[in-house]
Amino acid sequence: MAAQDGTHDEMSSISGTVNADAAARYNYKFRSPLFRIALDAIGEAVVITTAQLEPPGPVIAYVNPAFSRLTGYAAEEVTGRTPRLLQGPLTDRAALDRLRADLTAREAFEGTTTNYRKDGTPYLLHWHITPLRDEAGALTHWISLQREIAEAGWTEPRTLGRVRGLAGEAEAGLARGIAPAAAEEGGRALAVREVRATLALVRSIVRRTADSAEDAGEILAHLDDRLRTAGRLKLAALQSRPGLDLAHLVGEELSAFEMPERARIRISGPAVSLRGRAAELLGLAVHELTTNAIKYGALAEAAGRVSVRWRVARRDGAPRLVLRWVEAGAQRPVAPPDRAGFGTTLLERVLPADLGARTELDFAPGGLTCRVELPLPGEEGRIP
Repeated sequence: MAAQDGTHDEMSSISGTVNADAAARYNYKFRSPLFRIALDAIGEAVVITTAQLEPPGPVIAYVNPAFSRLTGYAAEEVTGRTPRLLQGPLTDRAALDRLRADLTAREAFEGTTTNYRKDGTPYLLHWHITPLRDEAGALTHWISLQREIAEAGWTEPRTLGRVRGLAGEAEAGLARGIAPAAAEEGGRALAVREVRATLALVRSIVRRTADSAEDAGEILAHLDDRLRTAGRLKLAALQSRPGLDLAHLVGEELSAFEMPERARIRISGPAVSLRGRAAELLGLAVHELTTNAIKYGALAEAAGRVSVRWRVARRDGAPRLVLRWVEAGAQRPVAPPDRAGFGTTLLERVLPADLGARTELDFAPGGLTCRVELPLPGEEGRIP
């Protein structure tokens, strides 16, 4: 076991001493309050290491509290040391060989293996590693999201209890902020649903932002923007009675595009009131579309323009909201992203799963077209 093997642990300590100064120099990048809040909220272990692969290899520059809960190691015990201190006899050598090959190619890695806690007990781990680059495109760090999983046919009460405990801690933390408003909507059951939904959304934001960003600075900027937007929409959705007006919601997200350039934006549709998750997720989707249009799409060019129109249609006798986002006038070719970032994941996976939506993305010449169709249960023109 790695934590009990004297030779292995001694080698880890030596390499950690050699590299501690380098790790400390990088550690400041990961100390911003927003970064810590985001990494704490996901409830999964996060490890950020330096980039070098030549011996002695990467060393740990940052771990979040979830890592300490999972492994038993405090941050100060592992900072400047090699992640190999978590390995032991049952660690999958084939997975490590594949890890080495992917990192050598400067590519993301995903795999499963057995690691060891500080007290020497093994646990099954699934982890995802993504490269972080600086403004010049140079690789500076690796960020790893790690979670403990239960192996089929194998049950360990301590492991299962730890997983339940982590989930409970995360839900309790979020509930402290959500429960007061949720209590007015139906009490504890609704509060628990809100907590779980919010936790899942934050996890998705952090994971997809880390996957698609090129450097630590970009991750911080995107996390700041997305978490602030999600928080603002969550608060508005909980406080609004009887709901958020769709025209106001769309207009607010597009308000970052200042006058007189707002003449390039057209918003139209009947009165529709959104509540709860529908208001949050559709608002976040419009925010992602707006950000993408300003940075890479039609609104990044002088001749570009955006039209956002919606209507209420009937499918099999039930009302449905049909919203179309249409960009036009872009001179640069528009192409699908190489990797699915948070915006794409939100539109293609989260909205269908959470709201029963149907979404279509068309990267046509001149600009992106997005169509979102949502069911309108209950009173027509209102999504509960």
